[in-house]
Amino acid sequence: MKNNEFQQLVDHEFAALTWTDRQRLDTLHKMSRKEYSPMKHKTAIVCILVLVMTAMSAALAVTLNITSLAEFFSGKEHLSHLTLNEDAVVAPVGQRHTSRLMDVSVEQMYLTDETLYFTLHLTPRDDRTLLFPLGANSIIVDGQTVRYFDLWDTDLTLLQLGPMEIDDLNTRNPIETMAYPDFRREPDGSYTLLCSTIDEDTVRYFRTRKGGQLMLRFYIDDCRSRDREWNAVFIDMPAIVRQTP
Repeated sequence: MKNNEFQQLVDHEFAALTWTDRQRLDTLHKMSRKEYSPMKHKTAIVCILVLVMTAMSAALAVTLNITSLAEFFSGKEHLSHLTLNEDAVVAPVGQRHTSRLMDVSVEQMYLTDETLYFTLHLTPRDDRTLLFPLGANSIIVDGQTVRYFDLWDTDLTLLQLGPMEIDDLNTRNPIETMAYPDFRREPDGSYTLLCSTIDEDTVRYFRTRKGGQLMLRFYIDDCRSRDREWNAVFIDMPAIVRQTP
């Protein structure tokens, strides 16, 4: 059946029907109204809430996996003389890094009259990666000491972290830092280090305590190929109050 034949049939069958003006207006009004479903509206709200709660839970989980300054301090005898004022611990308000091997972030910072302490968190881009601190040939993984030369025949990527310097972009020379030996491998395969400045005289001229930008510089070596990746982390700092140890 052609389209015009079908149209003629429809016109013939409905020709006997008569519509009042009121019926036409009511029908047009119903056709123009937007469909509103209370159930759909409630479902959309529930979905949004679920997404928000999921995002918040994920963020909280990430935070819980990162060892804090307080946790590091509580396990170190040589820091037992230092009373950590947790209200004076600050976090960067923004940061960006240059590494292609790791996601790198400074999580917490604490400044005393003698030392700047900070935690550095590193997450390998490849989950089959082990990262070793400078000068160490072993790390603790799942409670076991693992040496990198015992892993030479595996397909794991073996990286080693180099020394770090902080430049507050005001002082003449970069400030040397050191990473403490209890290099933590977190449950998600990331790593957290407790780091601090070395030279007391240098940190006294640390001007970024009023807020500003820091640059953390370091390198990562591939233990197999000896390829070296030079890195910088630019840190936007809030004001930090110097504490008396």
